[in-house]
Amino acid sequence: MTPESPAVCVIVLSWNGGAVLKECLASLRAQTRATRVIVVDNGSTDGSQDLVRREFPEMTLIENGRNLGFGEGNNVGIRAAMDAGAQYVALLNQDARADRDWIAALVRAAEADVSIGAVASRLVLHSHQSLLNGAGVVMNLSGCAWDRGFARADGPQWCTPCDVLAATGGAVLYRTDALRRVGLLDAAYFAYFEDVDLSVRLWDAGFRVVYAPDAVATHRFSFTLGDESFGKILLIQSNRWRFILKHFSLGRFRHPKTLMVVDKHFARNRLRLGPRGLKLWLRVYARVLSFLPGVLRYRFQHPTTKERRARWWQFVAPTAGFPDVFMPAIDYDLMESPAEAWTNRVIMGVNDTALGQGWYPLFRPEPMTFAEPEGPALRDFGSSATCFLRVAAPGPHVVQVHVTQRDESRDARDIEIRCNGETLGRADVSAEPRAWRTVQFPVTLTSDTAVVELRVERPLLREESGAQVDYGVRVNEVSVLPSDSPLLRRLRAAPSH
Repeated sequence: MTPESPAVCVIVLSWNGGAVLKECLASLRAQTRATRVIVVDNGSTDGSQDLVRREFPEMTLIENGRNLGFGEGNNVGIRAAMDAGAQYVALLNQDARADRDWIAALVRAAEADVSIGAVASRLVLHSHQSLLNGAGVVMNLSGCAWDRGFARADGPQWCTPCDVLAATGGAVLYRTDALRRVGLLDAAYFAYFEDVDLSVRLWDAGFRVVYAPDAVATHRFSFTLGDESFGKILLIQSNRWRFILKHFSLGRFRHPKTLMVVDKHFARNRLRLGPRGLKLWLRVYARVLSFLPGVLRYRFQHPTTKERRARWWQFVAPTAGFPDVFMPAIDYDLMESPAEAWTNRVIMGVNDTALGQGWYPLFRPEPMTFAEPEGPALRDFGSSATCFLRVAAPGPHVVQVHVTQRDESRDARDIEIRCNGETLGRADVSAEPRAWRTVQFPVTLTSDTAVVELRVERPLLREESGAQVDYGVRVNEVSVLPSDSPLLRRLRAAPSH
């Protein structure tokens, strides 16, 4: 780092992170731009502290001794970084992995304009790396906040820098001079919404929040608290109201139906669950009531104007209720290395309990008639998907894939088959409904494992199909078989190369 380079510090908040923490810290060690790393441990009981001391001795470890939450836990690290003279401080979730140029890209974006107070990263989903986790944060008139582009196919439409409402705290860079003016994360949120709150305070103070598409990180979605855990729902629903009460104009409260539509849906769903749902519902609003004194004090001490609020309100989506975003659920064990492979032939619905990245839940077609048998079970994937397969011995084999298009597809799709990093070839998949295609390519394996990857150049986008997520094609079988195997299907047409 040259003397002219701004000092940067990355804060990683640790809480029972285990293996994912190690992967996160290793990615920071490999950054192209030298930076200091502070690991703040929130009272882990899984030995995370010893992991940091043993394997990352060059990184600073701060032990809080108890779980202070996302906001205050990160604040501890931010204060330490600012005291040490950091001009920028970045936050990275323990369940995220930064690309090598992540910090350098964030700093480049921030250095372009002194008015930039925060820089948002381009996050992709670990389980489906062709899909976005987020490209900044969006909010609607009901105070619901979600990741911009969540579960959408990554591509050129997300590669343009722009101003955004907020940057997720999972992978963000802050200018410390801006933090000195507006304050740090609001610890009262404990977790969720504190990053949106801080971004809005930056906008209100005259700073900008921007999205830097070149700053890429991969995120294991909801690793810490789970996707629909009791604790996560409690925090999100109550914190939504804390944000509304702190930052929405008084005029917005003249539209109670817009604000309460989420609560109506929430209450209806939770009360159906019986006593546990009722307990959650009551705890949410008890927590909201506990916020009132602090919220009123904040509004009194930090009056704003219509013009200043308009700086961030321009990014609020003119919709109400829960956002139309969907998570590609995983109903299989996610394998991450060839060492976990155990079969040479995956048949969807038969032995597909362990797969690699990129797959969507199993789909079983409905029987057409009593005389016509049910079609084969299948899985969709997005832009790409991976299988880890194991064979009896190295040598010549054939990669066999049984594929078809989705019913919504109008055009044939080009699919690429890769094995152990090498492109074996490509083939067209018919768009005709229920028209299955067997694709076979010879391969010589140098070990007893094979990493088979399927790719499409362009997935079927939600705007075109009305689907909940972005899809590639459908697959029934992925196999690596000996060239004389009786399980090799008879080809109807030769694949194109």
